[in-house]
Amino acid sequence: MSKSQNATTALDNIDESFDFRKFMFLDDYFNEPFLRGVFRQCLYRKSTRIPTAGVWYDFSRGRFVFEYNAAWFVSLKEDEKIVNIADPVRKFQAYREMILDIIRHELYHVTLGHVNGERRPLDKSKWRVWNIACDLAINSYLRNLPSKGCVPGEGPFKDWESGWAAEAYYEKLLKEQKEQEQNGEGGGQGDGDGDGDGLPETMDDHDNWEQGEKSSEDQPGRESAARAEAKRVTQQAKNEALKSGRGWGSVSSSMQSEIEKFIDSIIDWRMVLASIIKRSRRAHKRSTVKRLNHRYPYIHAGRKVTRNPKIAISIDQSGSVSDKLLSAFFGELNVLAKWASFTVVPFDHEVDETKIYEWKRGSNQRAERVLCGGTNFDAPTDWVRDNGPFDVHFILTDMGAPKPGKSSCERHWIVDSTAFDTPYFKPDKGEKIIKVNSENW
Repeated sequence: MSKSQNATTALDNIDESFDFRKFMFLDDYFNEPFLRGVFRQCLYRKSTRIPTAGVWYDFSRGRFVFEYNAAWFVSLKEDEKIVNIADPVRKFQAYREMILDIIRHELYHVTLGHVNGERRPLDKSKWRVWNIACDLAINSYLRNLPSKGCVPGEGPFKDWESGWAAEAYYEKLLKEQKEQEQNGEGGGQGDGDGDGDGLPETMDDHDNWEQGEKSSEDQPGRESAARAEAKRVTQQAKNEALKSGRGWGSVSSSMQSEIEKFIDSIIDWRMVLASIIKRSRRAHKRSTVKRLNHRYPYIHAGRKVTRNPKIAISIDQSGSVSDKLLSAFFGELNVLAKWASFTVVPFDHEVDETKIYEWKRGSNQRAERVLCGGTNFDAPTDWVRDNGPFDVHFILTDMGAPKPGKSSCERHWIVDSTAFDTPYFKPDKGEKIIKVNSENW
């Protein structure tokens, strides 16, 4: 079979069983270490709930979700950018590049901090304008998107410059809208495919960016939590890409600069902690006659769900952990106690079980050294395993000791800037290193 026949067959065989993950492993994508690093840390979901594709932050899981409609990906075979290509090989290559650019587009929403609401205007009536502005900022660097994408230099934005930040495009959109209203022209940019406001539709789905606002659970600071997770994901992907020797891949120098700006902006470590603790809430069920079992009424008691996560806080008592770090962290525990109860476990080379205590809201416990020997991280890890179950295990430390064995409980490391920049070891997959920034003390 000829190369042309193979390309035609490959394109024809793409149907609603489409799995975009297969495109992640094409030869070209092996040269995308940064974007693959971002994608690897996201969840993915095939869905008919949204018409196209989108990325959003799942507050219950503390993860970003890449969601897509397979039928939409299949329909892109009929996009005018594809059907107008006569050569089958070039046609398949163009389709493949379109899919990869869509993936890049969604991942850039994460790495530029668009998904959380901190950068978004407070006025909900302006959110569609903001969505378009975010797409324009990203699509400045992508040239293989579907025909109806909001791209500077194309379609209704053919006279617009590329390379602006989302905020700049947002202000320009608002300005042009206002000028057109004053001139009696109504609407704004667009070709009639919008929602009656003259604005074009975005290529992808942004509705789930509002998911946090729809949560019925009390989650103050949820937007900051999404922002912190986006930064963590982006920083980790960057570190892995640079270590791979292949660098940023197709990410342009201008886009790299924008991503660096997002990474380098200040992350409030308190919000990172709050995010982990709040999503760790698990249902503790107990029988109760006050709530009927609807399947077997009056036979079995109902179940009442309460949420009270158990958090273990292991405090490294070695002399290398600063009093400043201890004081900062202890001060934050009383704030976080509204969401959880903490078991404080002092340790050095071993756990001193006589000094373990429960931290509850209003305890106002002062930081106090009770030990001051060497450090062995296996000691608190084993104690948490043997005395659980716990939902999360935080270790406050300078990481100045050998790496411990794997933990049966979700484990994270809380450190100062020195330990963050030069950690003694690399934590296991899924474990976060949370830096307590000195500017927040």
